[in-house]
Amino acid sequence: MDGGTGSFVEFENRRGDVWRAEWHGAWFVAEWNTQSGTPRETDLDELVEFAIARLCDTPRL
Repeated sequence: MDGGTGSFVEFENRRGDVWRAEWHGAWFVAEWNTQSGTPRETDLDELVEFAIARLCDTPRL
């Protein structure tokens, strides 16, 4: 995706929460299934940590 302007990937956890990571000269991530899902700039290491944390999230009781 790096260098591919407009490239994106969406990912979803088992609860149906959806996020989108995009490349627009920098990395951006947004919660995709909410009205407040405004993309925010991030670096690649933070993006990977963010994705792992969201996809491996344990269910809330």
